[in-house]
Amino acid sequence: MINLGLGKTSIIPDSNLRNLESMNSKSVHQQMMEHKISSLSCSPYFAERYANYLVDTNQKSSLQRIIMGGAPCYPKIVEIIKLALPDAIIRIVYGSTEAEPISSILAEELLDYYNLYEFQGLAVGSIHHYTNVKIIPVLDHELHKLNEIELENLELKQNSIGEIIVKGPHV
Repeated sequence: MINLGLGKTSIIPDSNLRNLESMNSKSVHQQMMEHKISSLSCSPYFAERYANYLVDTNQKSSLQRIIMGGAPCYPKIVEIIKLALPDAIIRIVYGSTEAEPISSILAEELLDYYNLYEFQGLAVGSIHHYTNVKIIPVLDHELHKLNEIELENLELKQNSIGEIIVKGPHV
């Protein structure tokens, strides 16, 4: 939906997007090549299915850019997509189902993170400049009862595990 919101020409793949298990990757690929699609906005699962098709059939793609979101994007998925589309710019967006954009990370940054650090959750990249994000402890009461000062006092140190709270004009 982000492409439509930005006024970009969009093509909906000839596939049942509610059931990606039955996705006909060959048909999707033919449609993308026919229309010279250079940019793809999709879920990690859609991109993984398409990348597997490209690798398995040794096909080339016209894609230059991929924006993924709507589900966790694990390093193994990113590795497959990078293998299939080594020259494409791949950005993973966090918050697609809640309040996109919250943050984003390039595929190379995500893979570098996991090569450098022990796995402790998913790397989600840099916070979008319009978005204010805090990490607070997981609470067993409702947040709307807290004022700004109480929320600030709850904020945990960077890289802490906890609840993500977001504030911004698009939230």
